[in-house]
Order: sequence, then structure tokens, then C-alpha cells
Amino acid sequence: MTILSSIPNYEDDIRRMMRSEDIDFSKALNSMLKAIFNAYIPESLLQVIQIMLWVVLICFVAWIIYKEFGQFYHDTDFVPEERHNFSATELGSAEDADIRGHNFVQEIQQAISEGNYPRAIHLRYLMTLQRLDTLRLISWQPYKTPMMYVREMPVDAHKLKDITMTFLYIKYGHYPADQTIFDEVTTIYNALCALKAREEVSHDE
Repeated sequence: MTILSSIPNYEDDIRRMMRSEDIDFSKALNSMLKAIFNAYIPESLLQVIQIMLWVVLICFVAWIIYKEFGQFYHDTDFVPEERHNFSATELGSAEDADIRGHNFVQEIQQAISEGNYPRAIHLRYLMTLQRLDTLRLISWQPYKTPMMYVREMPVDAHKLKDITMTFLYIKYGHYPADQTIFDEVTTIYNALCALKAREEVSHDE
């Protein structure tokens, strides 16, 4: 059973809403402009000002919508950027895979002694590419990006991808690197170095 006394009294709110229906916005705007400029605004000019204000308001709302959602319409593959969620194809650059001008053994030892494991892992990754190029399992070129080499691998591409993704996540995702991760990368490196050269792979197939 409903108790009438328990029903909120919205009478004042109803009266206020009824009064709002009778508001003449043109007069209200005229009064506001008059208060601002201390002058009477002709009705014709008032209408022009009203139209201009509506245009400005619509443009502002459209700008907000475009700012927030416009990229979705221009790029069908757009994915909101996250710190640890990215495409290795997009982030890997040719510079990341440049094997030229390195003394890998010496540089890796120095990086480890300095506790710079991100660099040590990068160098181990480059060392992997150098070895795979020697085995002709990939064809190293200065313009190629890291993921291009993954797609070139005729065998065990997932192992090269593991090293590649580890390096890219540490560099671009700012993941912490330590001795354990370096050792895991080195284990994969050793497995890839044990692969047969391309001619032997083709012959076995």
C-alpha cells in the first residue's frame, strides 16, 4: 500500500518547469546583451547574433566530437594507443636491426658489466641477425625492419620472433630488463645459431 505522505512533493519543481516553457529566449538574450553593451539591440540584429551564436556552438560541439572520435573515421585500423600494447611491425625500424660496425662480444660484456641489460639484449638480437644472415636464412639489408626478418625465416620463425618481440617490448614498452631475460634471449640465440644453412634446409626438404 502506497502512503501518500511518502511521495515527494514536486509541486515547486513542476511550477518551475511550467514557467520555463514560457521563457522568451530572444528577450532573455536581448536583456543579456543589453546588460553587456548597455545599449538596445534591434530585433533584426538580435536574430543575426542568435544565428551566429548557434553556429559557433555547433562548430564547437563538432570540433569536440572530431577531437575525440575523428581518428576512428579516418583510420579503420585505429586502435587506442596503450603503453604496452603495440604492433611490432609499426615500431620496429631499420635502425633497430642495423648489424654494422659492432664488436658484439666486447660490447655485450661491457653492457653487462655496466648493468645495461636493455643494450645487452639489443646487441644479442643484432648478433642473432648477423648469424642468420651468415647462414643465409635471412638476407640482411639496411632498409629492412625487424619483423621483415621474422617473415623471411624458413624455419623456427617463432624463435626469432621471440627475440625480436623481447627486444622491442623492452625498448619501446619500457619493460625492465635483467640478467634472467638476457639469459633467456641467449638460449634462443644459441638454438638459432645451431640451425642449418639455407642450402642444407632446402636439401632436406
